[in-house]
Amino acid sequence: MNMRCFLSILLLLGVMVGQRQACGFSLAGSPPAWYTDQTGRSLIADVYGPMNLGEEYRWAVPQIVYAFDESFLNYFGQRGVDEIEKAIKILNDLPPMSDVDLNAYPTFSMRVNHRARDLSLFDIKSFTLQILLEQMGLATSTRFTHTLRIRDTPPNATNYLVVMRNFDPVTWEPTAYVNGQLWTYVSIYDNQDDPDTKASTIPEPVDPLVLAEPAAATVPNFAPTLFGFGSYFTGLTRDDVGGLRYIYRPENRNVEVLPTDATGGTGVFIGGGGSGSWTPIPSPSTNAPTDPNVPGGGPVFYAQGIRGGVNRVQWVRAGPGVVYQPLGYQVTNRFSEQVTVVITNGVQRSISQSVVRVLTAPDILFVASDLAGPTTPGGMRRTDNSTSNDAINGALALDGPGTIDGPGTIEFTKVGLSYFNSQPSLLSQPASTDPFTRLLVWGAFDGTTNDPVIFPSGKSIRDVEEAVFGGR
Repeated sequence: MNMRCFLSILLLLGVMVGQRQACGFSLAGSPPAWYTDQTGRSLIADVYGPMNLGEEYRWAVPQIVYAFDESFLNYFGQRGVDEIEKAIKILNDLPPMSDVDLNAYPTFSMRVNHRARDLSLFDIKSFTLQILLEQMGLATSTRFTHTLRIRDTPPNATNYLVVMRNFDPVTWEPTAYVNGQLWTYVSIYDNQDDPDTKASTIPEPVDPLVLAEPAAATVPNFAPTLFGFGSYFTGLTRDDVGGLRYIYRPENRNVEVLPTDATGGTGVFIGGGGSGSWTPIPSPSTNAPTDPNVPGGGPVFYAQGIRGGVNRVQWVRAGPGVVYQPLGYQVTNRFSEQVTVVITNGVQRSISQSVVRVLTAPDILFVASDLAGPTTPGGMRRTDNSTSNDAINGALALDGPGTIDGPGTIEFTKVGLSYFNSQPSLLSQPASTDPFTRLLVWGAFDGTTNDPVIFPSGKSIRDVEEAVFGGR
């Protein structure tokens, strides 16, 4: 090798080492007023909408309490619970956001189990991971790298304004990259007769050979996605963690109100509206701060205040038994926090206070429901758990920031193997091998040689093979 060639290789390696991976994340929150069926919103499927920087939605508490109800256990059994727990463990294993090293995470983590794909199985663990990331404030990056903001129809024309709602996890600048993949939109869909989405960008990767979903924060069937039958995630990607770091880092300070089930030390309660009305609260906490501006100078609990991100969110399964029962459910959760409050004459003071939450329902409840119908695409349904705090964060009207709070539900369909037939083109018999006529069946699988597990609990692979392939 001559010296010139050697130096060229060294220069190329230097550029590759010094080049930062192009990445991006999107934020989810209460749908903005501009986000309608004319600008890409699915009236059937979308619970949240894309948010701008500084308008993020997040949990204001460090622990999210979850549970399973009888319907989930009856259909999915203990193996279904185990798969949900695997998804939650991926999130719970994250370090505090102040300690995160983004370079420790891969730029994609999607794999394919080919037998599960042939059987039209959806991995419930991976699906749950996607939904939980959405419930923590992340939206589908590939969908919102370019999204419609305005559809305008002056005489003899139709004009569109396209904006970017995908951001670099390091610089926070708008970007069309997601974990190193460049995304664009090939055209704009516009069908005013569509009862669901009337206009939207149609995103796709620039590289036609992209075969894997670039980020786990992608809700399947609600956006163009490469995640499908037989797909599963091995963990979070760089952009997933980068988005969570942006949302929950301690330096990200917003005015927030704690959940209504949160109380503090005995004394008086300063309500979320800051009206100054004092209400006694029975709480076992003993280290509440004192405020000389409160009559008697007694201990006081601040539900509203300027809070940084909680740094680390943990999902906790808690309750009086294995199955959630509405009657008599009570979980007590305690934590300490640092909050900045505004006292008399606009003076700010940073205080530490203990918080006690007495939950009479879990923050997130996993259930199984009969969701057959046109209003439940993807075989699942979840509640909108977002509340905008724009009114207490500034004088200018924005779309956030806000908080995510329970109680809420995540429902999985228990309809089982079913087929889609449509006149005139898709009237083939149920035994057709056309994958577009087969709808979702929940399964559990990974990259091992183990046979996939098929739900409902106790259903065999032979049953599904006979239904899918007609016994051939």
